[in-house]
Amino acid sequence: MSNIANSDNTDTNNNNPNHGTPRNPHNRNYYCGGSSGGSGYAVGAGLAPIALGADGGGSIRIPSSFCGIWGLKPSHGRISGTPTVSLAQTVGVYGPMAASIDDLALAYRIMAAPAPAEQDPSSASFPDPLTTLQVWSSKPRTKTIGIARDWIDRAEPPVRAVFDRALDFYRKQGYEVIDITIPYLPEGQRAHILTIMTEIASGLTPDQVGKLSAPNKVLVSMGMWQISGQDFLASQRLRSIIMSHLAYLFGKHPGLLILTPTTPIPGWRINGEADLSRGLSDGKSSVRNMEYVWLANFTGCPAINCPAGYVQDTRVPVGLMAMGEWGTEEDLIAFARDGEAILDLSENQLATKEHLGEQSTGLRIPYGEGSLWEDVIASARQ
Repeated sequence: MSNIANSDNTDTNNNNPNHGTPRNPHNRNYYCGGSSGGSGYAVGAGLAPIALGADGGGSIRIPSSFCGIWGLKPSHGRISGTPTVSLAQTVGVYGPMAASIDDLALAYRIMAAPAPAEQDPSSASFPDPLTTLQVWSSKPRTKTIGIARDWIDRAEPPVRAVFDRALDFYRKQGYEVIDITIPYLPEGQRAHILTIMTEIASGLTPDQVGKLSAPNKVLVSMGMWQISGQDFLASQRLRSIIMSHLAYLFGKHPGLLILTPTTPIPGWRINGEADLSRGLSDGKSSVRNMEYVWLANFTGCPAINCPAGYVQDTRVPVGLMAMGEWGTEEDLIAFARDGEAILDLSENQLATKEHLGEQSTGLRIPYGEGSLWEDVIASARQ
């Protein structure tokens, strides 16, 4: 099961010509998203309750959104990757993906046990979540959601409709919704891409570069030859400005969670078998898909994907993302738990009544023509 649950079978461009690209368990004509699309598929299709994801630019949260599962991108450095060598040293993290919020919380608390200081000083600087859980659960929790209106307006209508329903739900749960501004969002996304491409290129040996697929060689060449040191340093200055502004927001509004859709698009359709056999490299769509997720990677903040609804015609899931202050993973888990009933109120769930009988609410098991679901319990009994 460990091989299944850690299968990184598609990258951000839905591109794996070597082993094949997994199909979305809810609609086989759509991608799972990347890069941890294999893990998203394994959990979404019922093969495993928990999977490992790697996230340098949304690669836990995007496949979690598309596959209708929970995914947590922790604070930078909180979960140790030792002895794995990171290919994106300042933006990449490991984190859990799971079929339920309880499984996600359990996986995070075990994975985030600090590594020995001599192996990973960053991980060792954080407290063990299991030792601080009682203290955290006993303190009062501020329920404040921050919305950057112009930013969320960039989501496509089906995604925005799910987001608005979820936001109304949280209002009724006692959350205060406030307007916030975050500077340099378009510029920041470009700076994040520049940073991650430079770091990936610097971490690859010539032999490793030679084994890459042709589209990935083109991408890596950007970090090697087309990004100057001046560009990289300018990106880090912009990172500092954005992080300082977030620190200001978190200081002014203690407990603030910044809410967005996880991805602005309602799934990513596969355009024929050629995409699956050769792999699709669509940089423009990848950048569009990363509209909201990049900020947590660039600043090191934790962020969580929560299933929030479905696109009615395609049955592809839509995720809601909350980003919190550094080190507030437990607040994000509590936020996700507060929203578990969102799907009970989803209008799109009514379309499944004939398939689910009286139970027409909650998370969907992939069903119908074009869906992919493995009942591993039934298989084990047989």
